[in-house]
Amino acid sequence: MTLTFFSIMIMVGARLDADLKQRTLSLAAERDMHAQLRQFLAMLGHEVRTPLAVINRSAEMSLELLDPAQPQVARRLGTIRSTVDRLRSLMDNLLMAERVALEVTDGEPVDIARIVRDLMRLLAHKYEDGRIAATLPQTPAMVRGNREMLAAAIGNLLDNALKFSPSDQPVRVEVRCDGAVAVTVSDNGIGFPPDQLPLIGQRFYRGGNVGAVQGTGLGLSIVKTIVDKHRGQLGLVNGATGGAVATITLPLAKSIGATAWLAE
Repeated sequence: MTLTFFSIMIMVGARLDADLKQRTLSLAAERDMHAQLRQFLAMLGHEVRTPLAVINRSAEMSLELLDPAQPQVARRLGTIRSTVDRLRSLMDNLLMAERVALEVTDGEPVDIARIVRDLMRLLAHKYEDGRIAATLPQTPAMVRGNREMLAAAIGNLLDNALKFSPSDQPVRVEVRCDGAVAVTVSDNGIGFPPDQLPLIGQRFYRGGNVGAVQGTGLGLSIVKTIVDKHRGQLGLVNGATGGAVATITLPLAKSIGATAWLAE
């Protein structure tokens, strides 16, 4: 009986050891595949951006040199530039979506309030300055994570709100710190179709009320993936008086000493 027991234990141990070695090899292969894919995406982004930039600049220079008496040519050059912008936006969103799905977030301290301030300055060049009304805390709103990813998530929410709301209506962003860091972006735009809310945020899905407004259907999917990777939550609802309300909630970080931060 004892000999049989030890024989079984040896067989089980050998099987577990073989399984562990196989899983180790599989994890190493998966990490190598992810590294190669990240390298490929970086190369692809560079190789595609360069010709798009050349096409856009050529069309821009042609417009500057064009005789004002040729409106048809001007319209066609304008179409070329807008098409390049659409391709660039689609490529950037696709690459960001794949990158977000692959990368593990870094554990660096990030001030969400500072991200919002920086985004307001950047978006002022794309939209009219002053369209974003911000309510920010007096002290830093610290979380742990990847600053670039978090900026992409909040930037997507702000860009959506500005794009889908009237140009004469403000977009409001509020950052709160109360046991967690919450970023709420609200607008007076078209909102979400109530019957489609469960589908909003899926890859390539666009609400049935977006009309002719251009988009890829990737923005909110990217936001959701980033928030999930930071152990947060994304809430999407319609405002009581219309428009959309999007809220990102992230675990609050607390200070340890002068420079160290630890997620609660």
